[in-house]
Amino acid sequence: MMLEPSVEGYDIIGDVHGCAPSLIELLQKLGYTLHDGVWHNPGRKAVFVGDILDRGPNIRDAMQLVINMVNAGQAHLVLGNHEYNAIAYSTLSFDHIDARLRRHYRRLGFHLRQTLKDYRYHLQEWKDVIGWLRQRPLFLEFDHFRVVHACWDQARIDQASDIHQSCVLLDDDFLAQSLLPAT
Repeated sequence: MMLEPSVEGYDIIGDVHGCAPSLIELLQKLGYTLHDGVWHNPGRKAVFVGDILDRGPNIRDAMQLVINMVNAGQAHLVLGNHEYNAIAYSTLSFDHIDARLRRHYRRLGFHLRQTLKDYRYHLQEWKDVIGWLRQRPLFLEFDHFRVVHACWDQARIDQASDIHQSCVLLDDDFLAQSLLPAT
């Protein structure tokens, strides 16, 4: 991905963890303003480095803020492990999971408990969020920098790209395969 000509700079933001008020405060400090439900900063773009979900008291609000910014072209998002886990937990049936990972799969519900609690009365919204997250990349590569949630491991990036060129989690087999050890 090349640098966008109208963008003078990028603001890298990680690990929001459902803290929408803190995210809003940060965006304001960075010069973003709210217009029609979307945070904007002329000449700048936010890059969210995953982990928007879990832990905090305002998970739905934080997720919607990020969705609105990305959909309006004001931000990018790469998936973090919490989004990845939410996708796996909400998409794959228990039978689709490799036997070696079933214990881990069961624990995902525990780790996602705050997120699942926030969306418990908003099931269609949750399905929409999962569908939207499945279209987000695992990593981004710009002309002068790269973004991934954890460690940029070129061998793993190449491996994921070989399996699924766009490196998004739309394909259930790709998602299931990505859960296996050494992938």
